[in-house]
Amino acid sequence: MNRIKTSGDDFFEELSRVRALNVALEAQLQRKHEEKIGLQEEIAALKRAFTADIFQLLAANELAQEKVRLSEAALHAEILHNREQHHSELSR
Repeated sequence: MNRIKTSGDDFFEELSRVRALNVALEAQLQRKHEEKIGLQEEIAALKRAFTADIFQLLAANELAQEKVRLSEAALHAEILHNREQHHSELSR
């Protein structure tokens, strides 16, 4: 009879240990889930920042292209003006 009691005690001790382990694993799983959510939020923030950077670079590129077009137009106008002046001087 003592052996049965010991076996029963061992069973309940093992059950208690398994339950404690289960609680610890559930807590660890919850922490991992929270970490995953935090990482997903961080990734989303990085994507938003990256997208904003891309749009800022596109806007800066458009501005630079517009400056180049204006410079080319100004240079072309200056060339035409110089040609006209040169032809005017030659015809005198």
